[in-house]
This record gives sequence, structure tokens and C-alpha cells, in this order.
Amino acid sequence: MDRTLLYEASLEWCPEFPRRATFGEAANQTTAASRPELINKLWEAGHSDGPGYYSVYSFPRGHSQKESIPKIDTLFIDLDIPKVEGSYHPNQGGRLEDWRRDMSKLLVRARMVSRVVLDAGLEEHFRVSYSGHKGIHLYIDFEPLNPELGEITKYKNGIAAYADELIDFLADEAGVDLHRWVDVNSHDLGRLARHPNTPHHGARHVDWTPYCVAGSIKELATMDPDDY
Repeated sequence: MDRTLLYEASLEWCPEFPRRATFGEAANQTTAASRPELINKLWEAGHSDGPGYYSVYSFPRGHSQKESIPKIDTLFIDLDIPKVEGSYHPNQGGRLEDWRRDMSKLLVRARMVSRVVLDAGLEEHFRVSYSGHKGIHLYIDFEPLNPELGEITKYKNGIAAYADELIDFLADEAGVDLHRWVDVNSHDLGRLARHPNTPHHGARHVDWTPYCVAGSIKELATMDPDDY
């Protein structure tokens, strides 16, 4: 891992604090009150063969588990391969040819969705990262929601409804099935995601350790498994 690259990625993916981060070899969470604390925790996780996760949202009023409203300024969507579609099983060793076949199915959808975003002129609202294994992470950014509009359940339901509507829109415009290819989104308001420039030790389709890296909608619009 490179601390400088990790720090630079955090400026965009974690602009404000406090937020959560993982540490050690398991996905144990702790609060990072500052950028140095975040970098230290992600560094520790990466060097312990653990996942480098961070919270999608910051928690200026306290964590969502305590019914506090986070700073909601993005929607996180994780595109992944449905189990019923895949022939790649990383816990069984993970053959490269199976991974490539499954990723082709995912990336054809991702390319079509990206072209919808580009054609609609919405690229500036989207961030993209690649998990380094088989996930594609989309972030749709918007102005922060007013934290005084109601109880936390209202925000959870609202983000869930927004995610469903957005996925419906993208699927309809692209002419593809998409809902089954969405693994999770951030409607629970406590969602963790893999931080760019952290290693993905769980990948089994290669004999080296790939990294989660930042990308772009324009790049994703032409991506194939080799590019990934």
C-alpha cells in the first residue's frame, strides 16, 4: 500500500469526519475522527489481510445506529454478479476463465448504464470505483439532505425509494435487467464500502493482490474484463 495514494483518494471519498473505518484482519469497525485516524486504520487493515472499508456517510450528529441522521450527500450502489448467474466461485479457488465469463455479463450492463449517464449529461454527478475483485461501485452525488426533515426511518425509506427509482430509470433507458445485479445500496445509512487504493485480499482469480481503484463513468462505458 502507498500512504500517499490512500490519502489522496480519501480527500474525495472521505471529505468530512467523523466516519467509520475497519481495522485489523476482520471487518471490525471503529470511529475515525480525522483523516490521519482513517488512514491509520485502513493501513492496518490492509497489512493484516483485512478489508479496507469506510462508511459511505459521515456522522456529524452521531451514528445512524443511535438514530442520528448522517450527512446524506450521495447514494452508493454496488453492482455485482448474482449467485444464480455466476460460474466463478472464489471460495473454491476461482478459475480465471470463469471470472472472465461472469465479469463479461456484469460489464455489458455497466457499459450500457454508463452510456445512458453520458448521453443524459449526468457524468459530473457520478463517481466510480472498482473493488479489485468483481464489484463496481457507483456513487451518485447530490446536495446534502436537510437533517431536520423527520425521523431516521423517513431518510432510510426515502433513500431506498430513490435507489429503486434510479435503478428503474437506468435499466429502462439502457434496456437491460439491472435490479438483480445490484448487491447493496446505502439506504441503511450505515453502509460500509471498500476504500480506493486498498488491497482486496479476497480475490482468487489471480495469484497477486489486486486493489480497489477509482475510475470514471467514461472509462466504464468501454470497459471489458481485461481492462478491469
